Amino acid sequence: MSFGTIDHVGVAVFDLEKALKVYSDDFGYQEVCRERLEDYGVEVVFLGRGGDFSGGFPLIEILAPFGENSKLYSFLKRRGEGLHHIAYLVTDIEAELERLRAGGHKLVDLSPRLGAREMLVAFIHPSSANGVLVELCQKR
Repeated sequence: MSFGTIDHVGVAVFDLEKALKVYSDDFGYQEVCRERLEDYGVEVVFLGRGGDFSGGFPLIEILAPFGENSKLYSFLKRRGEGLHHIAYLVTDIEAELERLRAGGHKLVDLSPRLGAREMLVAFIHPSSANGVLVELCQKR
């Protein structure tokens, strides 16, 4: 098993700038990365301590849809703003997916895909993780 530490916690919001104000002004996090992921219809901002990825804390990923066709928009309309996923670092994402599949877990992604920060990512369905969407991420 190659599960590592928590890399980040994803928070889904409708208004990215409003959420960033709360997390930066009120909670003391700093923006370390911002990306617009056209294929997914989302804009993401990673927040950390110390202004980079080496702050020693898991990152907070704020996700906002930029259109009503985004799957995230549908998620937000259905469930409202809040926790979207927890992401764990893994050393071998393909091996983890195979191990989980063999163990009977329901996977959203059968193989890894390119995500934010040039990471390989894959998701485990919430029904296999006590109602929480779990992301596996591996550095390329």
